[in-house]
Amino acid sequence: NVEYYYQLNQKDLNGNITPSNVVSAMLNTGGNFAISNFMPNPTKDASKLIISTSTAQRINIKFFDLLGREVSNGNYNLTGGENSLNFDIQNMSDATYAAVITTANGVYSKKLVVAKN
Repeated sequence: NVEYYYQLNQKDLNGNITPSNVVSAMLNTGGNFAISNFMPNPTKDASKLIISTSTAQRINIKFFDLLGREVSNGNYNLTGGENSLNFDIQNMSDATYAAVITTANGVYSKKLVVAKN
């Protein structure tokens, strides 16, 4: 965490400047993590996720059909920053899938719809 101190100056129409009190703001510099939705979704043959993380880490992504059966499983190494993960789903049937993404930050889920027709 980083704490910043700042002061604002207000200038009125006459040119007079009035400073504000000094205030502080605490910024959390660690643990930034975000996962986009699948793009495109629905899809016919391929889709991607964009994952942003502040630290390099290894993640696991499993795809489950609506009956809870695991249909795909993969591990991915992320670098700090924005990571684009591409998925070839040509071997997946038309259906709605849940992608369960296990990371150092927690477990997340995203929906993917495969509609080839």
